[in-house]
Amino acid sequence: MTSLAASFGDLPLSEHELITWILSAANAHSIMAVTDAEGVIVYANDQFCKVSGYTREELAGKTHRIIKSDYHPPEFFAKLWSTIKAGESWRGTICNRAKDGSRYWVSSTIMPLLGDDGRPRFFLALRTNVSRLKETEEKLRSQHSQLVDQVELLRSTQSQLTAFYDHAPIGISWREINADGQPGANHVNATFLKIIRLTHEQVADVNNVYAITHPDDLAKQEALTNEIYEGKRDQFTIEKRYIVPLTSEELAALQTDDPDGAGDYDADGNEPHPLANRESLVKTVWGQLTVVVLRNADGQVTHHFGMLADITKQRLATNLLQSREARWRTYLETASEVLYAITPEGRIKFVSSAWTSKLGHTKKDAVGRRFTDYLHPDHVEQWTAFFEDTLKHGASNASIEYRIRHADGRWIWHAMSSAVYSDRHGRTAFLGVGRDITLRLEAQNQLKEALARREEMERIVNRSPSVVVLWRAAENWPVEFVSQSVSQYGYTPEYFTQANQGFIAITHPDDSERVTAEVEAHAKSGHDEYNQEYRIVCADGSVRWVADHTVVRRNAEGIVTHHEGLITDISDRKEAEERERELRERDLRTAATIQTHLRPREFPDIRAVEIEALSHPSLHIGGDYYDVVKVDERRWGFVIADVSGKGAAAALVMTECRATMRLCAEGEPSPAAAIKRVNRHLEPDMRPGMFVALFYGILDLDTKVLRFCRAGHEPPILVRANGEMELLPGEGLAVGLDDGPLFDEMLEEHEVQLGAGDVLALYTDGITEVSNPDGEEFGRDRLAQALERNIDHPLAEIVRTVDRYTRNFCVHAPRHDDTTLLLVRPV
Repeated sequence: MTSLAASFGDLPLSEHELITWILSAANAHSIMAVTDAEGVIVYANDQFCKVSGYTREELAGKTHRIIKSDYHPPEFFAKLWSTIKAGESWRGTICNRAKDGSRYWVSSTIMPLLGDDGRPRFFLALRTNVSRLKETEEKLRSQHSQLVDQVELLRSTQSQLTAFYDHAPIGISWREINADGQPGANHVNATFLKIIRLTHEQVADVNNVYAITHPDDLAKQEALTNEIYEGKRDQFTIEKRYIVPLTSEELAALQTDDPDGAGDYDADGNEPHPLANRESLVKTVWGQLTVVVLRNADGQVTHHFGMLADITKQRLATNLLQSREARWRTYLETASEVLYAITPEGRIKFVSSAWTSKLGHTKKDAVGRRFTDYLHPDHVEQWTAFFEDTLKHGASNASIEYRIRHADGRWIWHAMSSAVYSDRHGRTAFLGVGRDITLRLEAQNQLKEALARREEMERIVNRSPSVVVLWRAAENWPVEFVSQSVSQYGYTPEYFTQANQGFIAITHPDDSERVTAEVEAHAKSGHDEYNQEYRIVCADGSVRWVADHTVVRRNAEGIVTHHEGLITDISDRKEAEERERELRERDLRTAATIQTHLRPREFPDIRAVEIEALSHPSLHIGGDYYDVVKVDERRWGFVIADVSGKGAAAALVMTECRATMRLCAEGEPSPAAAIKRVNRHLEPDMRPGMFVALFYGILDLDTKVLRFCRAGHEPPILVRANGEMELLPGEGLAVGLDDGPLFDEMLEEHEVQLGAGDVLALYTDGITEVSNPDGEEFGRDRLAQALERNIDHPLAEIVRTVDRYTRNFCVHAPRHDDTTLLLVRPV
């Protein structure tokens, strides 16, 4: 075996000096430990003690478990031991735990010292402390992981921004501005294009977007944009209009409503889209545009961004809400229920007019007071809990019944349902609807008392011609009790109770679905009683009509458990009503025929004038009236009138007005004088609230001068042969509103020169005020446009066109007023 000194060559060192030198170096640089074959520590150098925190005495006789950190799995040490037990060296990095509990990392080399038998006698472990290196590696690994995450986040964010731009629910546009202040191409997303209905190529030039902007809005937008580039602002938001072409679907729908074509203008008078085919129609789209810019360090604009939201529906909804506001105010003032708005503190903030009419208190005295000041002391606690429950949950699960004090000292039973709303301060406040239930409670108490005396009640109801039935609030209405009087329909009580047969089983099939829906609707609305009429099928197959008065039973939690019905045969009444209806319909048809004969069936042959008319009553008979009367040989009078109201009363006034007008017009060249005579004759016989809006004009056939008066009537439309349009002037009260002096003073007489081909249109408000399903009126402008577009057509064709336009306009919406149109055209 070669000596250690020989291994180092020519070094002038003895074996002892060399071993001492190497051991000193190893102790100074490395952590050193020697264990026996079983792993028990027999030597530990100073570095081992310094790093681990243990003394040699504490380490001697122990295994390396004393510094085990539990960082490595058992398999790690099993592989280590299998390696060195086999006589091989092991190299690796181990995490150990010092005496103070801290961890440290060492790079280790473990070498076995083999005996003569080839098996390890000792193990030498040389270790280097690499904790700082491991910390650095961990830090670098963590930083690398964070960097990877950030790169992925940036990639994800970029993808999300791209997706948002492409699929954003609002329109987005942007332009870059170069160093010279010149903007680049305009870039927009798909939503922007969808709103303004241009292509990518068209919108790249922002002037094309300006071209479809409403002129009134373009000036405002340009002023705000100038302020941005002058440095006065960085952003602005405006609502603006775009004039865009109709889609093929919208155009198809418009052509369906107007098969003859209305030209290059839509129903609102919008002009054609400047970039579309002239045959296309256009519409107005409302948008909310927000413009934001970015600036460089010198304050120069570098990027110009725009965000556009389609608010057309919101604008239409706002207009609709405004038109309905007056109706709601009328409802609040006329509703039979008392409407309350109560603050979270329980004080009355608003109360409707029914508060005074129902309870006698003034609204002024109520506002600001606590609602409980008016309650019966026995109900204050119950109502307060109901009030607080509503504020907490947003609505009451059931209505509450309580007594409230009348101004005369009486206590009135009321029921209240409730909901919440947000007041102007954003607080949750209470909205209640109170209704008088005194009569219902009296009836309900009487019924409860009768049910308490069940045997007596059964004797009474069994002798009654009406049928009393009690059924559970469940599917098919299972019957728990029915009186013997059900035998009049061929059934026995046992047919229902013993066979568990629901009362719905004998309801006529054509009525069962409706009756079931009505019952569910009453239950959902919380009604405690209601009435129904329907047919039942008797045991012999015959059908009878019945009236069903139902009272609802509830348990302590307010849940409906039973329905108590009082069923009465009304077949005879129904038959009488049907006969009466048929007679009434026949009389109305006869009256309508008579009224039709009162209108001119053929106009007089006035060669100098062409005349045509249409008239449709909203009912069988109506109050509109028109006529052509002869004044003298060279003068003819044209009259149109609209009696307030509809039906028989209006028709009678119309008949009297026609007869009186004909008498007063004959030989009278002044329309004002004739109308004054008509008013003096009709006014004494007019009932309160009725009047006649009337127009009367006299045409001189020689001069074509029309002298006319308007007595509260719509202004006639005069469309000249060259297409110019004007409304005839004049003021005056309607006939029947005043007995003479005031009427005569306010009536004005005017004249107008008519020319060949001019069309004079006399009409009633039944044409201009007809509404579509959205509540929009046809209006005088649409009527004037229809006349203007067809000015060269025969009057009969113009009348049919106007009739078709109004019918198409109000399709699916009921017509509530008579419609009359009289056209006159000199030839």
